[in-house]
Parts: sequence; structure tokens; C-alpha cells
Amino acid sequence: MCKCVEFYRFNALIFRTYCAIMKNIKLYFMAIKMEAKKFIPVASPALIGNEKKYVLDCLKTNWISSTGKYVNLFERKFSEYIGVKHAITCSNGTVALHLALLALDIKNGDEVMCPTLTYIATANSILYVGAKPIFVDCQQDTWNIDPDKIEGKITKKTKAIIVVHLYGNACDMEAIIKIAKRHGLYIIEDSAEALGSKYLPADRQGKEKMCGSFGDIATFSFFGNKVITSGEGGMVVTNNDEFAKKVALLKNQGMDTNKRYWHPVLGYNYRLTNVQSAIGLAQLENVKKFIAKRRQIAKMYSHYLKNIEGITLPTEKDYTFHSYWMYCILIEKEYGVDRDRLMGLLEKQGIQTRPFFYPIHTMPAYQSLHHYGLDVSKEISRKGINLPTFYNLGEDQIKYIAHQLVRLKKDIIKNKQGAEYIIKSVDSGDEKKLASFFKVIKKHNLHNFFHPHPFNLKTAKKIIEISESDKSDLYYLVLDKNEQIAGYFMLRGFDEGYSVPSFAIVVHPDYMNRGIGKQVTIVAIKICERLKIGKMMLKVYEDNIVAQKMYRSLNFTFSKSDKKDELVGRLNIR
Repeated sequence: MCKCVEFYRFNALIFRTYCAIMKNIKLYFMAIKMEAKKFIPVASPALIGNEKKYVLDCLKTNWISSTGKYVNLFERKFSEYIGVKHAITCSNGTVALHLALLALDIKNGDEVMCPTLTYIATANSILYVGAKPIFVDCQQDTWNIDPDKIEGKITKKTKAIIVVHLYGNACDMEAIIKIAKRHGLYIIEDSAEALGSKYLPADRQGKEKMCGSFGDIATFSFFGNKVITSGEGGMVVTNNDEFAKKVALLKNQGMDTNKRYWHPVLGYNYRLTNVQSAIGLAQLENVKKFIAKRRQIAKMYSHYLKNIEGITLPTEKDYTFHSYWMYCILIEKEYGVDRDRLMGLLEKQGIQTRPFFYPIHTMPAYQSLHHYGLDVSKEISRKGINLPTFYNLGEDQIKYIAHQLVRLKKDIIKNKQGAEYIIKSVDSGDEKKLASFFKVIKKHNLHNFFHPHPFNLKTAKKIIEISESDKSDLYYLVLDKNEQIAGYFMLRGFDEGYSVPSFAIVVHPDYMNRGIGKQVTIVAIKICERLKIGKMMLKVYEDNIVAQKMYRSLNFTFSKSDKKDELVGRLNIR
């Protein structure tokens, strides 16, 4: 009998242990799933077409190296898409630039102009051939190379201009072509980020042409984050037969096409494989769909971000068709949060971003060269952020990103005496400060309409948890010059599905009657405007005539509440 009881207990213990382990495993994978769902990468490829079919074909036929039908097909279809005679595959976008410079016979002692605000591969390729990069500043609005600043840096040694269509925005090609013709310079288009972007000549009478079809030679990249990808890969395009022959020769170890293993020139192993070309071809078949989606993403971002003070949106000139490889914004001083700190805060919310490229002339390898007149590039670089931009990015994710950019913005208000206060979102560093503030509120028995929890440490922790989660309710602190809490307010009800947020504010007793309440309410209205929310509501006591007068001055209207002695204030924002 005892043995049976012991056996039963032993098995029961094993069963409970098993259940506990399985519960923890389930919770672990649920957490991973939630985290994966929340995380929004800055870029992600979309393998939605014939990629698998074409790659399997390569495997079945054993054509997996740098020879095979997909290499030729990819080159032919790409040249047709860009509208040029020749397209030659290569290993990546960097070697494409190297090959382009070699094809133009750029060499030691030559100078090549290029923007300083670009990825470092642009300038590195110039050094590869022994030439000297001459850096040119960018335009304030397009962030591209400034045509007005090119001619002042041209010398007798200048042989070419590399233009970069930064982040998918076309350069002013007509102005640059005129300068190049006037001085007898080659034009190399670094179109790594601009597949599908177009430029329309200034007379607006001509037909739009693809970026990559204007220069003497142009290059593209098919890295995993580009408009189309082959994992790694690049393309050199040109209308010049001799340049095309030279690129094809150099990328294949300099081997004579008519005499195997005879190498008349020093060449390189810059080939692209048949497997990579198969993926690239499948991607190219959907390029119009990819670009249409990117432009739709850009339109949504612009819609949701346009009312946020301190954020500058990208410019699309009337002579360009922007492919939006990346949707980029500038974080201005008025936003109230430093660019790098903002990126860290967005990362905590599961939003991956990237800074703009550092100006190349600031890199250690280039600091010994003489540089001047590059201030705009330094300013733009310091302020720029790439937001998530990829085919499968949904509107709900864009709204979430915009919501966080609204939440994290800092505002400045002034009281009646002119003293400044900072309004900032509650975050994890505010726990002790908020708990101390709640003690004061509780001590003075200050009631707060719509507040869902008592004023204590537990509530402070809960508010921080909500504020730093993916929930939509907003909690803010009003800080004085010593960063002490002068007030606290919220806009809540979003996560309960209400279309009209409830506004509630509590002012520290030491800061009452200084006009903070009205200024905070104005900021709360602005926050609703930034979030595209058209209404707002609050509550006041019926005998609080002063508060009613203040809110009425901001166009609130009042009606009886379902509770005695309470009024409900409503505001139509738009």
C-alpha cells in the first residue's frame, strides 16, 4: 500500500514538473513570437516571385557557378528595363564602381569628383584605381550633389564626376551633364540606391528616363536591402560598346573571350553566379510592384508625419520620380530629442532605424586630403534617419512608427512668468521621480478624472510599462528647469478602442496658478493633431468655473455627465 502511494506521489511530481516545464517553454516561445511580431526591421527582402523556381532549376541542371542561362537573361532583361544597350553582371555594387572607373581608364594622378554624403564605396573605388576623390557638398533639400558647387572644384586633373542618386532621389542630371560637357568630363552614375528612379529634363517636354541611363557608364547594387536583391550582386550598364567589352573582360580575370586561359590584361574575379542571377531575374520581374509599394509607403509616412514639428520630410522635385529605396527624415532641433538618442528609443520600441551616411571626408582614410565647403553635408548627415522601408511593411506598422515619433517628441511651454518647462514622454528613468510626485498628489488628495489607477509606486511602474510598450495610451511629464515634475498628464482610451482620447492633467501644488494647465492642454491638442485624431474629451467639476473658462477659451464645449456635479468637455480638433 505504501509503495503504491509513493509510486503515485512520484508520478504526480513528475507530471507537475513536466507541466511546469511545458508551461515555461510555451511562455518562452510566446515571448519570442510577440517580440518577432513587434520588431520592425529597417529593411527586408521580398522573395515573392520565381526565386525558388529559378534557383531549383540551377540546381537541377548543375549550372551554379558564373556560367548559365540566368546570367545572360538577367543582363538582357536589366538592360531593357534601364533602357541601355549593355548590362554586365558583377559581384556587388562596389566592384561595379571599380570596373566603371577602369573602363574609363581613370588612373593614378587623376581626380574624380563625388559627393561626400554617400556610402564610402563611392570614394573607395576612386582610391582603388589610384585617383584622388574631390568631395562636393550636397543640396539642402534633395541631399544630392549640388551642381552649383561642382565647377569651383574642377581642375586640369579632373577626369570624371560620380553622381549618387542618394536614397533613390534622382540628381539634377541636366545641370550636371551641361557641366560635364563644358569641361570634357565623364559622368558615372552610382545608381546603387536608385533602381526605378527617373529624371525628367527641365524643359518638361522630354520623356522621363531611368537613373543609370544618363551617364557614360552607371552602376547598380543588389545587396539584400536594395529595391531588388540577389543576396550580393551588382551591374554595370552603358551605351558604349568599348566600355562594355572592357568591363566584361576585366570582371573575368582579364581572360580573352576567344582564347581560354589567355589573359592579355590584369583582371579580377568579379563575376556573379548563375544562382545569384536567377534570384536577381526573379526579383526584376517584380520591380514595378516593389517600387509602387515603396512609393505607397512613402505616401503613408508623409501623411502620418507631416504635422510633427521638428521632423523634415524628404523632397521629391517635379523633375524626379523617387523610388524611395529608403524613406528618410531629418530630426531638427525643434523635435527636442537628439537624433542618436531618438534612434535608441525607437530601438527599445522594436523599430530598427539607420543613421545617414557619415560624410566620407570625415573618415580616417580621407582626413589627410584637403577638404573645404562641405558644411551642408555634415549638417544633413548629423540629422538624418532611415526609417523602415520594405515591401511587406504594412500601414499598421507605419502608424505605430509614427505614433512613437509623436510620443517621443519633446515640447517646450512657458508659464505666465515666462519660465520654461519641458514636456516629455514617461520612460524607465522616471520611476522614482514619478513615484515621489504621486506621493505629493496623494497627500494633497488631488483628484484626477479618467486616471485608471491610484497614485502610488505600483501605478508609477505600471505607467512606465504601458508607456514603453506597444500600447497607444500616452503619458507625459511636465518638467521644470531643474527637471523636477511640475505636472503630469495623459491621453488615454486608445487601447480600449475609443476613438476619442480622454485627457487628464495633474499639476504639482507648488506649480498651481502659473498658467501651466492651459499650455499643457494646448500641447495635448497638438499631440492629437500629430496623431490625426479629430476629437478630445475631459471632465471637470461643475463648480470649477476657472477650469471651465480656461477650456472654453480653447473651444471646448461642456455638457452634463452621467455623474453628479461633473461636466464633460469635448473638443473638435478638425
